[in-house]
Amino acid sequence: MAFPRETGSKRSAARRDDQYMLLYLIRHGDPDYATDSLTELGKMQAAALPCRFSEPFSHIYSSPMRRAIETADPLCRSAHLPCEVLPWLREIGEEGYTHYPDGNRKFVIRSEERRVG
Repeated sequence: MAFPRETGSKRSAARRDDQYMLLYLIRHGDPDYATDSLTELGKMQAAALPCRFSEPFSHIYSSPMRRAIETADPLCRSAHLPCEVLPWLREIGEEGYTHYPDGNRKFVIRSEERRVG
């Protein structure tokens, strides 16, 4: 995930009175799931990522999955920002449980959420 900076961008100048946030969700590059890393194609995709964005970012977040961090790395280097790894952004495990920032553990089935006590 990446958040563009508001100051100095064309959008912020045009919409100075409005409060907004632009959020990009970026899927990792071509993965090698066996090693949780990127293939050579995935590395090329990640290297091309900074060219796809014209506005500067204020934050760049990643899941703790290695393939996601490797995808974010070229964008972070280009933007001179750290990659902020957020554990709750990891993918849901095979058992279907995930943890959210509020500390709740939830079970996800077919896009439905149910709180687990």
